[in-house]
Amino acid sequence: MAILTPKIQASTLVEVIVALIIIVSSFGMAMMVIDGNSKSANTHALIQAQQCVLMEKDKTMKERRFFNEETDYKSIHIVKTLTDYPNSTELKVLEIQAFDANKKILVSQRELIIAE
Repeated sequence: MAILTPKIQASTLVEVIVALIIIVSSFGMAMMVIDGNSKSANTHALIQAQQCVLMEKDKTMKERRFFNEETDYKSIHIVKTLTDYPNSTELKVLEIQAFDANKKILVSQRELIIAE
């Protein structure tokens, strides 16, 4: 006579689907956290670029440096251009742009000024 082995309990289809849902939802939450962290790094660079542009504008207005120039602040490249405003001898357009290391524009600011 043969010896019968005890039955092994198998999982049901419902248990497999529940486990799959738990795994997929935890993976989705992890991806949201990773995506949020990468966006906050970009936000930090944008804030830093905005501060650099404002500092450059303040320095230009305070020192009356109304000419084209380029400067670097850490990893941000600042380009300042001054162009004549159409049909005016006193008005100028001051444009200050901030670029990252890949030459991608982060912040751009244009302002109309009176250059004497």
